[in-house]
Amino acid sequence: SASARILMDAGFDVVGVTCVFVDDEASRKAVSDAREVADVLGVEHIVKDCTKRFSCNVVDPFVQAYAAGKTPSPCVVCNGSCKIPSLLEAADTEACDFVATGHYANVVCRNGRLAVARAAFPPKDQSYMLARLTREQLQKVIFPLGDYEKNQVRALARGFGIPVADKPDSMEICFIPDGDYAAWLERRG
Repeated sequence: SASARILMDAGFDVVGVTCVFVDDEASRKAVSDAREVADVLGVEHIVKDCTKRFSCNVVDPFVQAYAAGKTPSPCVVCNGSCKIPSLLEAADTEACDFVATGHYANVVCRNGRLAVARAAFPPKDQSYMLARLTREQLQKVIFPLGDYEKNQVRALARGFGIPVADKPDSMEICFIPDGDYAAWLERRG
């Protein structure tokens, strides 16, 4: 939400996109929150159903990895194979040049090649979550929060009148919101 307003203030035309990865109450609340933010910011809001892509690219491999005795990192997989591709598709549909997210990271040019770089505030850095993005994806991705500290972003959001400015950080895997991996995996067979 703060990313959208920061970009608007920088002169970008912004369209809000919510990718739905899981059909549950938390996702419905996220869509509702995003619509409210879009209304406050005065931008169009689109909801994109990404449940099949998410299940195939993130959830199923997560289950398979656990069954093989590995410890998967679904958020890293999701960003490169689900979230960013879905947002880029929405951008193409809406004739947008770029995609922006609220990740705390930066994109830099090193030796003539784009790369993900750490955020300015190490405790919130999310560059590792984006390490699998391709250079083609990085050409179209903007991370407006990369040079901000979390408390600065919350203060900006409050100042912008964004209704979710004090929403708690998401710390769980989105498809296992209660954090009970064992029970979730058992239900999956």
